[in-house]
Amino acid sequence: MGAIAGFLLPALTIYVAFTAYPVVRTLFNSLHQVRPGRADVYVGLGNYAGLWTDEFFWQAVHNTLVWACTAPFLEQALAMLLALALYARIPGARFFRIVWFAPVLMSFVVVGIIWMWIFNYDWGVVNTLLRA
Repeated sequence: MGAIAGFLLPALTIYVAFTAYPVVRTLFNSLHQVRPGRADVYVGLGNYAGLWTDEFFWQAVHNTLVWACTAPFLEQALAMLLALALYARIPGARFFRIVWFAPVLMSFVVVGIIWMWIFNYDWGVVNTLLRA
């Protein structure tokens, strides 16, 4: 039982620190008037009631809905155009393939070189630590 707790404790600590606590704190803040340097004042659902009359809130809702409804279609259209440019038999298609895939391939090369340096027999960090 102690081993199970030992394995779960780090994961639960990270979960509480980065997920559960921020959610609870956000709920707490939403029910209070939070002012820097002063005590928090409990206002209940007053903050939420104020949203119904706030024009900036409704503008934000409108902008979010417009973005959420149009962005997926624009992304799909651009993705299709890019796919056609990469795989069509048109002049310059090879150039588009090189420009698009070079960063992807280069990242694997760079990661491979870094790992090679880390595990280098003569001066690599890991082998130096293993020999100590």
